[in-house]
Amino acid sequence: MFLCMVLISLNCNSALLKQKNDVEDTRTFGVPLSCLLNLPSVNIPRIVTNICEFLLKYGLCVEGIFRVNGSAKKICSLKSLFDVSPDFNLTNSYVHDIHAICGVFKLFLREIPDGLVPALPTKSVIKVLMILDTLAEENYILLKYICSFLRKFLAHESVNKMPASNLGIVFGPSLNLSLINLIIYSLVNLWFAHKILTDNEIWRLE
Repeated sequence: MFLCMVLISLNCNSALLKQKNDVEDTRTFGVPLSCLLNLPSVNIPRIVTNICEFLLKYGLCVEGIFRVNGSAKKICSLKSLFDVSPDFNLTNSYVHDIHAICGVFKLFLREIPDGLVPALPTKSVIKVLMILDTLAEENYILLKYICSFLRKFLAHESVNKMPASNLGIVFGPSLNLSLINLIIYSLVNLWFAHKILTDNEIWRLE
């Protein structure tokens, strides 16, 4: 799955190089979060709320949601559409492409410069509170939003077969690609995912 997403990212980026400069200037993927939050009232990238709202409406009870790979061709196509407009309308006609939509969502997270959760020494990864306290405000807000979003899928895990451990495996590489020790990272990631998805007390008081 991880290799698949890397190949999709490379193929999509290659295709995007062929697009016109005016499209490149408005791209959504691979740019700092601060560049996507250019309005005072906006603290979550529009592409994220757009996709999350769609998935909450149509994907809560889809077995293997986020885990089943979508079509690489459709993911690249959706990426191009969202680069032109993060408000691209995901109508119910896209329900049959729901795994591709999950794929483009994970791809967006993967391509955030420096990762949504910046690289830290492996020995410090399990210190969840320390990790959260080091995040830039826009990263923290987005991570909290995503965790709140994923909790809704945990509430339906008996149907969609996606407990916290599965979500950790799926979203770990999308949140941070910088940790080299993949074995340790995978084990820590399961614990980290369970902690941030189920423990309200670790979040900063608003």
